[in-house]
Amino acid sequence: ARVAAHLLARPTPQAWCIGSLLGTYGTILVPPFVTRFTTRFKADRIVDILNASDYGIQLPGLLLTALLTTIKLPMRSETISVNFCKAFFEMQGVLLEAVAMSRGNNEAPLPQHPSRPSEVLPPDIPYAYVFRVFQNDQGPLDTLLRDLAAYLAVSCIKPPAAQPPTLADPAEAGRQFPPVATCPQHPYELLLMLALEAGTEQKRLQTTPTPFSFRLVLYTYAVGLTAPPYARDAAESPAIRSLSLTLMDTAMRLVDRAAHPRNLYAEEDPPEERNLWLFIRTRATVICALQVLAGTWGLTKYGTRANLDETGVGALIKFCVAHITATFHNTGQDPTAAAWERFIPRLGKTADVVSLFLSICANEKWANKIAGSKAVDGLRVLKKCGPHELQQQAGAHLNRLEMPSRMPSPTGIGLG
Repeated sequence: ARVAAHLLARPTPQAWCIGSLLGTYGTILVPPFVTRFTTRFKADRIVDILNASDYGIQLPGLLLTALLTTIKLPMRSETISVNFCKAFFEMQGVLLEAVAMSRGNNEAPLPQHPSRPSEVLPPDIPYAYVFRVFQNDQGPLDTLLRDLAAYLAVSCIKPPAAQPPTLADPAEAGRQFPPVATCPQHPYELLLMLALEAGTEQKRLQTTPTPFSFRLVLYTYAVGLTAPPYARDAAESPAIRSLSLTLMDTAMRLVDRAAHPRNLYAEEDPPEERNLWLFIRTRATVICALQVLAGTWGLTKYGTRANLDETGVGALIKFCVAHITATFHNTGQDPTAAAWERFIPRLGKTADVVSLFLSICANEKWANKIAGSKAVDGLRVLKKCGPHELQQQAGAHLNRLEMPSRMPSPTGIGLG
């Protein structure tokens, strides 16, 4: 720990690189390392590492920063002392705020606008370093750098709480701990850049057997976390809307085709754990996609004016109906149903799913098409088995959709 801290304090990039790697190694493999390293490491040195001209020097520093800002402290006598906790949480705050405020290498070109490459972003824009990393193209390190920068940006937007190690659940005791850092509001351009990167990963996965990857989970989660402050613009953005809807469409295709898991494995998965990792990726991706929809469509009631012919909207309605049926009209799982049919429709928060579903059913422009789709089945389940408030809302939608003037659309089958 003393050697790593000493190397990071030296003014040479080579020392920063070796010190960061040594710090990462010690943090992972030697439990007492963190307590000794925290008292010696000057966290503001991370600014110099981020400003280095060589991204090969920045990579170890980013790796160490990501590890130190998200590690869960073990329950030890050293880690529960007041002095250590104060020093450790201050270190985390300095590291995260450095990432959020750093402008990166000043010799590099100004970061470009994610959707308009001919325009450059202001040099003092928050998360300028993250923007510079995403426009960098230096070969094999590029993808890893982007992933670490995105991971740290998410940690800046939602910093960990300054919670000392404990065996008790603070939520049960009613205790709340402040975040370790106060980072600036992220710009809309960061949300758009993360969505575009997620779209790029989606296109890459089309050439592989597996439908989802952990990299796609990271960027979808990041979009869901950064979208709510810009909910209206995000709901109108084709890139962000397409991301969540395409993921729902992919998930429901697994249900419709009853795809066998062995045809969907990723090459990097351990042979004895392939089923486990496939289901973990699928669960995380669907939940994150629903989080994006809840943070955009849910907050703005975009479903009332959405284009229901857009790719993925039919799959979203089909998922909502299956989720509502499984939640409110559960007659027991069908033993003959495929694994995906028993697994995917039960994902997500029921309150968010019902809110999305009812907002779509309130779409007057597409009322005839909704009246001829399976959305009516979901409304009937809510009216019969849902809570009192949902029964009233579902009944009102059914009365409107079942009016004589609402003739089922010939293309209604497209909604499920």
